[in-house]
Amino acid sequence: FFDLGCIITAIALICIKSLPQFRHVEGETRDPTNLQDGPDKVFFVLETVCMIWFTMDLFFRFCVCPNRKEFFKNALNWVDFISIIPFYLELMVPSNVQVLLVIRITRFTKIFRIFKLSKHFRGLIALGLALKHSVSEILVLFVSC
Repeated sequence: FFDLGCIITAIALICIKSLPQFRHVEGETRDPTNLQDGPDKVFFVLETVCMIWFTMDLFFRFCVCPNRKEFFKNALNWVDFISIIPFYLELMVPSNVQVLLVIRITRFTKIFRIFKLSKHFRGLIALGLALKHSVSEILVLFVSC
């Protein structure tokens, strides 16, 4: 159940951090580890706990997987890997570097974690199928931004 809680928390954090009162001014340089008291500190701690859990989960699944080739063929494993990387890159790269733009774009892959919930909620399977059939339209949205 902790995995389910982390997935829901991570998705909720993405949604909450996108609200206008929690956004930061574009071009403002900030160090994600240098936080004052307030929502940024709470968000960082929650996100760190979730990322550590997701990293350990992916690592242990890789370690116990009997067939490593099959592990790498599973798309959800790649979604997990790609959605974990931006967190660690943001900690290592200075915030005023242009690379952060690429990191911010890859952070959108975190939302795909919702598909991991599909094993718990049947309605999400229908959502996944709908998204699968509208991939070209979704890509147009990303390209036009």
